Amino acid sequence: MKRWIAAGLATIGLTGTAAAQGAVCDPAADQPVPVFEEAKSAMLAGDYDRFYGLVTPYVANPEEKRISLIGPLQRLMPNGFKGCATVVHRFEPPGLYQEVVFFDTGSGPLGLYLSAATFGGDLKIIFFAYSDSPADMLENLN
Repeated sequence: MKRWIAAGLATIGLTGTAAAQGAVCDPAADQPVPVFEEAKSAMLAGDYDRFYGLVTPYVANPEEKRISLIGPLQRLMPNGFKGCATVVHRFEPPGLYQEVVFFDTGSGPLGLYLSAATFGGDLKIIFFAYSDSPADMLENLN
């Protein structure tokens, strides 16, 4: 059964305590994006509350959407993932970033798509999606 979850207009600012100095998932991008690295780190560890908080602070009614957006992750992979691999990292000047990451579930990959843009001086995640059919995430690339 294909599962595809997406949410838009979530933000993460660079000015916060972005944990990542380097890349969480190999291979590393030439210039890891701190907002992506923090979100990927939370996802890898199964810290879905942190992941959700990072990607939804400006989504309207985020608590109402919590179960539909991260409930499947919490049920299927409660302890996180065995590892991850960055599949695509793109930068489109002047300020659009995209990344597709595959997370190892032990029985196959789960794909995560992240998109961020520079707005108001901060790089912010504006869209994320995940699917147990990881090729679906490649379709999000612009």
